[in-house]
Amino acid sequence: MAEQKTTHRSEQIRANRETPSKRTPARKAKATAQHDTRKNMPPVVVRGGFSTMAQPKSKRKTKQPKRRYDIALASPGVEIRLPAIPTVHVGWRLASLVLVSALAFLLYHLWTTPLYQVQLVELQGSTYLNNETINRLLNLYNKPIFSIDSQQVAEDLKLAFPGVLKDVSVQIGLPASVFVTVEERQPLIAWEQDGKITWVDAEGIGFDPAGENDSLITVAATAPPPAPFVVPDESISTEIPAESGNPLEEILTPQAFMTPEMVAAILAMHEQTPEGAPVVYNPQHGLGWHDDKRGWDVYFGMDISNIAEKLVVYKAIKVQLREAGISPVLISVEHIHAPFYRLEP
Repeated sequence: MAEQKTTHRSEQIRANRETPSKRTPARKAKATAQHDTRKNMPPVVVRGGFSTMAQPKSKRKTKQPKRRYDIALASPGVEIRLPAIPTVHVGWRLASLVLVSALAFLLYHLWTTPLYQVQLVELQGSTYLNNETINRLLNLYNKPIFSIDSQQVAEDLKLAFPGVLKDVSVQIGLPASVFVTVEERQPLIAWEQDGKITWVDAEGIGFDPAGENDSLITVAATAPPPAPFVVPDESISTEIPAESGNPLEEILTPQAFMTPEMVAAILAMHEQTPEGAPVVYNPQHGLGWHDDKRGWDVYFGMDISNIAEKLVVYKAIKVQLREAGISPVLISVEHIHAPFYRLEP
C-alpha cells in the first residue's frame, strides 16, 4: 500500500515537470491583474522634505498656479468644469508705472483739451466797464481753467482801474467758466483842472473816468481841493516806520481826493446855481459859479451852511451893480458882512 502511494506521488511530480507551459497563462493573468490595479491607483505624492532617499533637485520650470472654476447645474450631481485660468501676479513697480502713466495722460488731456480752455470772461455788476474791455485786459482766451488764479485776476483788475472798482470777486467753475463780479464807485462830481478830469464819489475818493456820464456835477477848478485832514492816532509810534511788506496793497488802497464835507458842499452849491452854469472853485474864495449872461464869477466860500443869507446879499449886490452900470469880473460873498466885487481879474 505504501509502495502505491509513493509511486503515485512520483508520477504526479514527473508529470508536472513535463508540462510547465500549462501554468504560464495563470501567472500571466495574475501579473496582468496586478498591473491593472496599479494603473488605476492614484500616484503617490511625497510632500515636504521627509524623503528616505536623497534625490537630485528638479530643474523643471515651475508653472504658475491656475484657478479652477466648477459651475453647478440645476440637475443634481451634474457639473461643468471650465478651463483653468492662470493666476497673474502684478509687481508693485509695474503697478506704479501704470498709475504714473495714467496720471500723466490725464493731466495732459485736461491741460490741452478745448473743453477746459477759457473762451470768455463774463462780467457782472458793472455800469461803466464792459465785457470787451475786461477780456482784452485779462487776456485769458484759450488758457486752461486750471491755470487761472482768481486772486491774481482780481488784483489785475484793481491795478488796471484804480479807484473805479470798490470790490472785485472772481469765481472759477468747470469746465471753463470765469465770472467777474464788480462793485464800482458811483461818481457824483467831475472835477476839471488843467485839462484833466477826475471823478469823485460821495466818500471823496477820486479816480480816472471809466466811461461817459452826463449826470455828474462839473466843477471848474483852478487848484486842487484842500487835502483831507487826517487825525493822528496817539497809539501809533512816532518812530519812522519800516518799509511796507506789501506795496501792492498800498497801491490798491484808494486815496481820498477831498473830504466828504466838501462833496456835500458842492452838491448843495449845485442846487443854487443857474441852469447850465458850472460850479467853480478857487482856493482863495471857495465855491461858487460862473454867470455866463453877465460874465462874472461869484463865490460863497467853503462854508455854505448859511447859503440862503449869502444868496440874499448876492442878489442885492447884483441889483446895485446893474443900476450903477458896473460889470465886475468877480463878486465874493464869502464873508456875509464884508462882501466885495472886483473889476479886474
